[in-house]
Amino acid sequence: MRRIAYVFGGLAAAGAGTYTVVYLYRWQWQRATLCGVLLLVVEVMLLGIVLLGRLTRIEERLRHENDNEATSVLVQVDTRGAGMTGERRALAAEQVWERCRDSTSVPLRHAALGDLGGGMFAGVVRPALTEHDRMRLRGCLEDITLDRTHLTVVGIGDADADDD
Repeated sequence: MRRIAYVFGGLAAAGAGTYTVVYLYRWQWQRATLCGVLLLVVEVMLLGIVLLGRLTRIEERLRHENDNEATSVLVQVDTRGAGMTGERRALAAEQVWERCRDSTSVPLRHAALGDLGGGMFAGVVRPALTEHDRMRLRGCLEDITLDRTHLTVVGIGDADADDD
């Protein structure tokens, strides 16, 4: 249905534009003005159809939003060099985590990162992230390197309110 509206709208816009040029060439100002107004109306109609389609997709995405309470992220911190102590590793992991918190569409005010030992860190993000936000957070964490430090996302998943 939408494609048919695009086709008819495009054909009407092309016809109105063509006749506007023809009537201007013939010095028929009233007909040219009428075709110009018709062209404007068709363009506004096409713009409305496109915007409604986008709004519908956004609404569907928000409806399928994650119903869980939080998202947990498990990362492995890999460092190069002999002088990297556990404190420096934790500081580097915290800096990368703070940078990547802004890569999601939801402001992550309640996003803590805890040290599990052995270069493993666990992060908890509230509210729970959508699939797209999880992909963006994973990409940010794995793409950033900081002072001979690289993070690898080991796992990412949702946590329900009943999980301890």
